[in-house]
Amino acid sequence: MFPVFSDPVDESQPNRREVVMRILNRYIVLDYLIIFFAALSIITFVMTVGAMVKAVDLMAKGISGGLILKFFFLNIPYILSFSMPISTLFAALLLFGRLSMDSEISAMKSCGISLWRLTAPLILLSIILSGICMYINCEVGPASKQANRELLRSMGVTEPVNLLEEGRFIRDFPGMMIYVGRKDGLTVKDIVAYELDKVGGIKRSVRAKSGVIVADQTNRSLTVKLFDARIELPDPKDPHDVSKTKYINAQEYSPPPLEFNKIMKDKPSLPKRGQMRMGQLLNTIRNMDRDFWMLSAEDRQIEKT
Repeated sequence: MFPVFSDPVDESQPNRREVVMRILNRYIVLDYLIIFFAALSIITFVMTVGAMVKAVDLMAKGISGGLILKFFFLNIPYILSFSMPISTLFAALLLFGRLSMDSEISAMKSCGISLWRLTAPLILLSIILSGICMYINCEVGPASKQANRELLRSMGVTEPVNLLEEGRFIRDFPGMMIYVGRKDGLTVKDIVAYELDKVGGIKRSVRAKSGVIVADQTNRSLTVKLFDARIELPDPKDPHDVSKTKYINAQEYSPPPLEFNKIMKDKPSLPKRGQMRMGQLLNTIRNMDRDFWMLSAEDRQIEKT
């Protein structure tokens, strides 16, 4: 039986209900955090299997252990952007499922504790975790992906074909800017290629419905063989006068090879969209007309989307 208190409550002492609620809040939050971190550890470990396989492959190529560890840990922030939301949901389901099964929620409600009062600490904790996830997604994750990409380039294990990302204009290769609409292995479709002069002006533009990537592993270069191509040759003296532009249709055309080794020596590669921080993405959108001044309005719109 519960003890019966007949003495009057001392007003100088904290209200008993507040003390009980503080104990209850600590109990719920502590249980939630234990389940959350346990789930986070397990889910993150499972999702690092792909990085482990890649690390073993790097080890087989003779890469030092320090670089392999750096590669592995640079994958963690990106993985956390997925494992944290899953762990948050899993912890909430498991905690309240156990409380309901043990009839603890019914006992709390019978004592006059509402569900809102019961879940308020976890709602606040969820808002904090959401802010952490947003920071990881917008800042830490993209930065770690770009750092990982640069690390692989410095180790010389990046495949040249992977530089041709579909859906955006690639400006990593000197004297060339290329857009690939779709890529399936070594087959590409909806290609737009610009051959640029020293100041960034367009010497020649090529549009093709399809093409094939020919990789030269010895010289670390790519050649994109285009089919059903339309070549535009602006007038060298007056490139902005469309009436002076020459048009050539070709069943097959190959732009100059894209030299992978040269871009490794010249400068770091530009971050892909998935590797840009939020500020970089917004800055890219704002400065689209300035950075891609040589493109037509239609192509600039493609790059924005």
